[in-house]
Amino acid sequence: MLRWIAAFGLVALAVPLMTKIKECYPFSNFPMYSSLEDVWTLQLTNEKNQPLSTQRDFSGDANSIRKLTTSRLRQVQRERNITTINLRPEDWHEAGRRTFQWLLENHEPKAPEAVEANALRLWRKEYTIQNGGFKGQYTLLIEYPMPGKNYTPSATAPSPPGEAPAGDTGTDFEPEK
Repeated sequence: MLRWIAAFGLVALAVPLMTKIKECYPFSNFPMYSSLEDVWTLQLTNEKNQPLSTQRDFSGDANSIRKLTTSRLRQVQRERNITTINLRPEDWHEAGRRTFQWLLENHEPKAPEAVEANALRLWRKEYTIQNGGFKGQYTLLIEYPMPGKNYTPSATAPSPPGEAPAGDTGTDFEPEK
C-alpha cells in the first residue's frame, strides 16, 4: 500500500512539473499536425534567395528557429495586446527581426555561405489543402542586413525562393490517384 501511495505521489508531483517545462511528452508544445490549421514552416535564405542550412550555418535546427520565432511572435502579441487572429504582417516582421537579432547574438554564422551573405531572409511557408493536395505559399517575414555589410534591402518585395529547401520538391504535393 505504501508503494502505491509513493508512486501516486511522484506522479502528482511530475504532472505540474512537466506542464511547466513543456518539453516532456505528452506536454510538449511541438505541433503534432493532427489537422492542417495554421501549419507553416520557415526557410532561411541569403539575399539571392539561396537556401541556407540553419544546422550547418548557425548551429541551430529549423525546429528551434521556428520555436524561437513563435516565442518572439507571442511577445509581440502580448506587447501589442493582439490575438492570433488579428496578426498583421508588421507583427510577423517584428518577430522575425527579434529572431535574427537573437540568432546573430547567440549563434555566429559559420559556413562561408552565411558569412558571405549581405542579408538574411526569413520566409514563412504556409500550407493549405486545395483540390485534394497541399499548396504552399511563401511570405517574406523579414530581410535582415548582416552586421558590417553594406547592403540596403530592395524597395520592392523579392519573389519567393526559386530553389526548394532540402526535402521539399518546391512544387505542390498531389496525392496518388
